[in-house]
Amino acid sequence: MAGRLQIDDKLLTIKPDGSNVGTARKMAEDIVDAIIEHFSTLRTKDVYSGLEIKAPLSPSLNWEETVEYLKKVISSSMQVSHPKFFGHMDSGPLFVSMLSDWVASAMNQNMLNPELSPLASGIEELLIQWLLELVSFNEGDGALVSGGTVSNLTAVLLALHHVTKGRFRQEGVSSLPKKPVIFASDQAHYSVSKVASSTGLGEQSLVEIPSDSHFRMKTGILEQEILNAELAGKLPLMVVATAGTTSTGSVDPIAEISVICQKHNLWLHVDAAHGGGALFSHSKKDLLYGIERADSVTIDPHKWLMQPKSMGVILTRYNGMLESLFGHKAPYLTEKSSEHVTDWGNKGLQGSRRFDALRFWITKLYLGDDGLSKLIEKGFENVSKWDSMLREKENFEIAHRSDLNILCFRYRPENMDENEADLLNDSIQRELMKSGKGYLSSTTLRNHRWLRSVFLNPTITVDDMIEVLEEVDDLGDALK
Repeated sequence: MAGRLQIDDKLLTIKPDGSNVGTARKMAEDIVDAIIEHFSTLRTKDVYSGLEIKAPLSPSLNWEETVEYLKKVISSSMQVSHPKFFGHMDSGPLFVSMLSDWVASAMNQNMLNPELSPLASGIEELLIQWLLELVSFNEGDGALVSGGTVSNLTAVLLALHHVTKGRFRQEGVSSLPKKPVIFASDQAHYSVSKVASSTGLGEQSLVEIPSDSHFRMKTGILEQEILNAELAGKLPLMVVATAGTTSTGSVDPIAEISVICQKHNLWLHVDAAHGGGALFSHSKKDLLYGIERADSVTIDPHKWLMQPKSMGVILTRYNGMLESLFGHKAPYLTEKSSEHVTDWGNKGLQGSRRFDALRFWITKLYLGDDGLSKLIEKGFENVSKWDSMLREKENFEIAHRSDLNILCFRYRPENMDENEADLLNDSIQRELMKSGKGYLSSTTLRNHRWLRSVFLNPTITVDDMIEVLEEVDDLGDALK
């Protein structure tokens, strides 16, 4: 029949009788070889090539053509694993995590219901219990989500569920006695505003609290704004404290904020999507002192912990609240047979969800707590070296003291005004990316433009830093 899809010569699955195992092994080896060859030669490659790949002319590729296309995808992508890529909260995945993720993809478990994923459900339970202990929520609850935005969304929903004594689930915003107010710093992640609008509270429900010279929330102003909201007849709902702001990695004074929240009976959510990585460090976890007093916490293992995207975690100190908020019954799903079995489909917005827990759990088993600690502390070590290098060179200005592993700086020769520096540093960022010799991002702080560096990748060396810094210096000199 004309136009019929021909798949007889394609390997669709590994046959249970093993009759096509030779072909399957060859296909797998081709991809493994391509990945290893690429990553083992990254120092000879640009951080970004700028190349585009076109759609193949043939509607059906043979395997050799498919491999070549995949190789082009690999070589033409932004190389987040490159040791001269330190511009965002992104990095290549840990190799053991990537391999574990391949296993998770192969098994294709559905975390919707323990009937569909009995072993996987148990592993996710182990993972969540480990993370709860890490933040001292020993009797708490948690679940994996797609990332920080969904985790922050869940936190707001939990706060609404809590303040309405469960009525929000049925009645929505009409269950609120007054207009709710969410408080967050002017450095909080934009997802907080996005969540306010998507939950029906509206962006007007968000009150931004100014930050200090180190970009941390001013607690004195926070308390005054809570009082102002009460006097205006509004309902102060929650405070979002940020542990690792996106631009500067600053950590809000969580312990001080927790005292204010307790005094005024507000839900405290700590958005530690990035800074949560410090909890895994033996020597640096005290930077997040006070997080144990929060009502809920966001952590994104796909950031500092180098897990394949995407993976977020929502944790709460209140056991059973997630299921109280999200739990539903479906006639085609078997109810859990034991109270010791977790039904993950009833603990979040997502229904069908992949076996994301495996890659992080295997990372913990493989590296151990000491290995995870060293991974995180390498970021602190590198940002400290970077800070020293910048201070030793002329024409560079540093924007803040680094709380975590992020540092903002700019090229600004003496007597150059702010507006000229803004234009110059945006040009430096663009030209550096085009050159492929390094990657830094840029951000706006106090209405001016800065270059932004984030140190996640443990393969970054001092030589890499020197070369990128010299490139920035040369570009600045040429472009000014």
